[in-house]
Amino acid sequence: MTGANLAFDLLCERLGVDRDALEFRPDWARAQSARPANLAISTRLAPGWGNPTTAPPSEGPHPVSVPPRLPGSLADLAVDLSSRRPAATLARPVRVFGWVSDFQGCGYYRIALPLSALPADRFRTAVDNTLPMDFWNHLDVVVGQRVCKPGTSGLWQQICRHSDVKAVFELDDDLWNVDPSSPAAYALYSQPEIRDNLTRNVAAADLVTVSTEQLAERIRPINPNVVVIPNYVNAELLTLPRPEQGHVPVTIGWAGSPTHAMDWAVAKREIVRVINAPDSLARMAFIGARFPEGMPRDQVVWVPWQMDMGRYYDHLLSTFDVGIAPLAHHPFNSCKTGIKALEYAAAGIPTVASAEPPYEGFVQQGVTGFLVRQPHEWGRFLRQLVNDRDMRVAMGAAAFEQAKQWTIQGNIGRWVEALR
Repeated sequence: MTGANLAFDLLCERLGVDRDALEFRPDWARAQSARPANLAISTRLAPGWGNPTTAPPSEGPHPVSVPPRLPGSLADLAVDLSSRRPAATLARPVRVFGWVSDFQGCGYYRIALPLSALPADRFRTAVDNTLPMDFWNHLDVVVGQRVCKPGTSGLWQQICRHSDVKAVFELDDDLWNVDPSSPAAYALYSQPEIRDNLTRNVAAADLVTVSTEQLAERIRPINPNVVVIPNYVNAELLTLPRPEQGHVPVTIGWAGSPTHAMDWAVAKREIVRVINAPDSLARMAFIGARFPEGMPRDQVVWVPWQMDMGRYYDHLLSTFDVGIAPLAHHPFNSCKTGIKALEYAAAGIPTVASAEPPYEGFVQQGVTGFLVRQPHEWGRFLRQLVNDRDMRVAMGAAAFEQAKQWTIQGNIGRWVEALR
């Protein structure tokens, strides 16, 4: 077992999720031999909308389950909740439920990872995409991710009206500005009802957590109670062995979903030129979506999207030598995070990224990678890194040192403050 998968197993154990059996088991509940049907975790773990190898887009958490009893789960809490007080003043650990929209990508970085890192003596946490019917009897805080469908929106409004439960709306994208180049996502978030639900649900929340200041500016006119908490990586990622540089071919890598078609177009022409050059030492690798047009088949590597974050990290570490992060100049992208560059940095990989807000605040020009401001610079910077091993090693090492400041363990206080 690799270090990445071991780290992911520990995360699943902390959250009460059996990664193989998909058994929901909160850490305050007794273990079960089989998962309760009413709390079954969805196996439709689609990281990207429109990817033909995965399920359709995730539209948000699922509605409540309505069994008469929840065996071995939330109904078995050995806690006297007859006298409820605000979460910040509770003498016992605060019970937080992460109502996720997906179980990797956004769900991992914005719900599962932070909740797993909360101090165990102060918080009890569980994560699922189905909310128990009698949540108000067992929970102090519900974190709802991208709640927008009609059924779940009605439930979210009920949560927000409940005086004993703190409702935290989690949002990490500007869903009001999805581009038509992502047809499945656009088909969902362009619907007037969905957009209205998003606005109402954000407005009703006690608190909204977002990942960037740009997104916070978009949200504040709807709800002024906004907290910016950037994305962080698990410190375990920094302990994994990193392959030695110096082999040929040198792999230029990109990971993402088909929703990034407009972003890939920003760099495509120059990348194809780098790969096709007669003396090229480079090949192209994709994790998830693939855009191989114009490149020889034997110089393209493709790994299907990894629904297991541990396996995703494995492929990132073992395949990429240089990471790229192209972004189109678009309102939707201006609110995104630089998580891709952070993942590369934590793996000791230098980044070549578009000089757009998500990356301008993270990639240090000429130190941890390069920021591209003109189209021809994609080819120039990539050729430099491909042809210069010492540059790759130095920039990767500098990026790795920077990533040490961006771990969830070192920054969990921001989530503690938001959820207490």
